[in-house]
Order: sequence, then C-alpha cells, then structure tokens
Amino acid sequence: KGRVEGKPLPLIASDRDGFERLSPVLSPVLKSLADRFWPGSLTIVLEIGAELSPLLTGTAGKVGVRIPPASPARALAARVGGLITATSANLSGEPDPDRVERISGRLLSAVDLVMDAGPTPGGYPSTVVEAWEDRIRVIREGAIRQSEIRKYLLGLHARKSS
Repeated sequence: KGRVEGKPLPLIASDRDGFERLSPVLSPVLKSLADRFWPGSLTIVLEIGAELSPLLTGTAGKVGVRIPPASPARALAARVGGLITATSANLSGEPDPDRVERISGRLLSAVDLVMDAGPTPGGYPSTVVEAWEDRIRVIREGAIRQSEIRKYLLGLHARKSS
C-alpha cells in the first residue's frame, strides 16, 4: 500500500473477546466507549498486552481496533480466530474504492486474494480515539462526531457523580 513505515495496521475484531485478548487491562473510559459505540464506527487505539508483530503495531507498540456492525469482514474475523487487519483497498494517498472494479491494478497485482462483497456502503471513516485512564484524545473524527463522544462521557460522569 505504500504506507508510512512504522505506522500500525488497524484491526477488526469479531467481538469483545477478540479485542480484550489484545489488552486485558482496559481503562473504564475505553470500556464505556466500547459499550456505547460498538458494534459501530469507533476505532480504539490501545497499547497491546498480547504478542503481536511490530508489522502490525508499528513503532509505538499500539494498535487500533474496532468491531464493525455485521459485515463480511467481521464474519471473516470470527472464522479465523477473532482478528484481521483492516486497511482500505487503496494505495496510500489514493481515494478509497467503493467496489472491486475500482481497486488499483498495482494493488491487485500485489495481493493474493480479494473478497468481493459488493459495493461498500461509503460514508465517513471510523472515528479514532485513544484513552489514558479517564482522558481521551480524538485522533481522527469520522462517523461518530467528537461532540457525541464528549456528550456521552459527560453524561456518564454525571450519572456516576449523582
């Protein structure tokens, strides 16, 4: 894909067990965000506790994981042990194709298999967040607006305080 060397690859988990195997100690904020926004368009970046190749984690030793709604990718993750890599089917810097016919010939010649599940639904990419204890940072705003996350966390905090 021509990605920046050292950049982690995103993962799709088939379910919470797959996600929690990567990092058994999750902050309460991450657990709350996962409870509220999964399955869905939220990618959570975390330091991993599992042994994963630096090709997946990049130089930071972190990985982004999401549990999408029911999809062929999530079903495939379930069939192969719970986790798969999940980059878009484009070379770095090129637009994301919305169907197999629009994937670059250069990329197609470099892969062993393409799974055609029909046109992609399109729309915004997932929102990417990272958390430390009770603080979060939105790395990329996508389908879930930062204001929606903030509102949810403020409401959660208010419920705990009362």
